[in-house]
Amino acid sequence: MQLGELQTWPDPATALERLSQELGAAFETPLARLRTLDEENERLTTEEVVRELRVRTLELRKVRLFRQHQALDSVLRDEADLLDPDERHEYQRRLAHLATNLGHVFDEQRQLGAIGSASWSARRGQEVLGG
Repeated sequence: MQLGELQTWPDPATALERLSQELGAAFETPLARLRTLDEENERLTTEEVVRELRVRTLELRKVRLFRQHQALDSVLRDEADLLDPDERHEYQRRLAHLATNLGHVFDEQRQLGAIGSASWSARRGQEVLGG
């Protein structure tokens, strides 16, 4: 049987049950894991999903801003004596702007209760691992 030959089903639970019937015992373990994940996803509210997306967006933005800050800081430190005063001032202005933006990200994370890189999936993983 090819996966392309499978029918579409109205919901994940039905799909998993029919796959279990079609594929047999050899696939029971992965299908059981999929059932568990499907049940966890059913318990998520729209607000939780939206919040998690916001947490992850902020984390990615924070990483991007840190990298930009680090790159500018490295140039400023390594080539400070090669830069004229106006160029040095421009680098310092950009560093200050990035630092301000990082502060805004930290504030948003604090408001969401998601300081650092902790997110729903990371916390969920710790719960699964017994942490």
